[in-house]
Amino acid sequence: MKTGIPQGSGLGPLLFLIYINDLPKFLNAGTKPDMFADDTQIATSSDDIKVITETLNRDLNNVANWLSANKLTLNNSKNEYMIIGSKKRLSQVTADPAISVGNLAIKRIEMTKSLGLMIDESLDWTTQVEHISKRSLQALLFSDDSGIQSNSIP
Repeated sequence: MKTGIPQGSGLGPLLFLIYINDLPKFLNAGTKPDMFADDTQIATSSDDIKVITETLNRDLNNVANWLSANKLTLNNSKNEYMIIGSKKRLSQVTADPAISVGNLAIKRIEMTKSLGLMIDESLDWTTQVEHISKRSLQALLFSDDSGIQSNSIP
């Protein structure tokens, strides 16, 4: 390694955040970035899906230019977008908006995991609650204090 910070180093995430600290300056005023370690999410809102599409495409173009200028690359396999709204509003979106970075289309998803939270497009927490319940039950059943032997569970 000639330059950079070794992966897994304690200072790595902090130094990376310092390095990308000016990225939000290149986003539209209504776009909110959420940066954690080497993961960045951007969000914008509007009552008009066309406005959202145009804003995100402009922002993603700006991000791509910023990355290029800073000698960073975007992992295109991790790019996704989600439209969040009420079930009624989501039913009014008849076609997936064309969100892209350069010539690469970004895939629309209905659910994602962000910092350990399962988030779906209608902010229905059922999946998150089920996930936590399942993990809690497993931890309880297989803990030494439960009194249940793991070989007694079918």
